[in-house]
Amino acid sequence: MATASSNLLACIEKQRLLHEYARAVSDFNRMNSAQVAALRNGEGFTFTDQIAAAGLRMDRAKYAILAHEQEHGC
Repeated sequence: MATASSNLLACIEKQRLLHEYARAVSDFNRMNSAQVAALRNGEGFTFTDQIAAAGLRMDRAKYAILAHEQEHGC
């Protein structure tokens, strides 16, 4: 059975994970916006690698949240 202190720590951890996910989504969106701007300027697909890396960070953060929810129930 979880104690009040472990529930508090779990919630703090979930908040950290949510913050990490929000930052990853923001990076992903920023890279996509930069790509659109590059295309409009005739620069081609210059941000493909950065977009892929940001997408991986976003997916990892999402699955970390889901795993935390499953493990801790918060």
